[in-house]
Amino acid sequence: MSRSQEIAASHYEGCGNDFILIDNRQDLLPQFSPGLVRQLCQQEKGNPIDGLILVCSSKNADVSMKFFNCDGNEAEMCGNGVRCLMQFLRQKLSYPRTRCLLETKKRDLLIRCEDDEVVVHMGQITAIEWNIELACGSTKYLLQHVNSGVPHVVIFVPDVDAINVQEVGAYFRSHPHFGQAGTNVNFVEITNRAPPHTA
Repeated sequence: MSRSQEIAASHYEGCGNDFILIDNRQDLLPQFSPGLVRQLCQQEKGNPIDGLILVCSSKNADVSMKFFNCDGNEAEMCGNGVRCLMQFLRQKLSYPRTRCLLETKKRDLLIRCEDDEVVVHMGQITAIEWNIELACGSTKYLLQHVNSGVPHVVIFVPDVDAINVQEVGAYFRSHPHFGQAGTNVNFVEITNRAPPHTA
C-alpha cells in the first residue's frame, strides 16, 4: 500500500465494542500487516477501536469476513463484529436482503435482521476446559474456557465493578495456558436481574 493511498472505512459500535469496517469485496487491498491494523485502530482519537473487519467476497456464502483484533492479530471471528458487519452491508453497501450467510475463518454463520435488531446464529457453544485455577497477582480465579466460534474465558465474580477488568482481562488474554492465540475474557456477576451483569 502506498503512503498516499486512502482507505474508505466506516466506524460501527455494537454492545460496547467499536470496529472499523472496510469493503474489500473487489480484493483491491493488500494483505493487512499487524502494524497497519494497529495504526488504523489507533487513528480514532478518544474512541478505542476493538477490531478491524474486512468484508470480502466468498464463493460459498454471500460474503466473507476477515477480523483483526486491535493488536494486529487475525482472529477467527467476533460476534459483535458480525452484527456490525450486517448493518454495514445494509446501510453502506446496499445489501438488499434481511438474511445473510457469512463465511468466517471458523464456520459459516446465518445473520438475519428483525426490526432494528441483528440476530446471529452462532451455532452450539462447546466446552474447551472447565474449572481452570489461575492467579493474577495474589488473587486466584476459577476460569471456564468455552468456544462460541472463538475461544472465550468466562470468570464468575461477586462484583464486576470491583474487578480491574482491563488489567486482569489483559493478563488472562495472553496467559501461556491459552497458547499463542490467546483468548477473549469475560467477567460475569450473577444478580437478580436478567441478563447477568457482564464485562
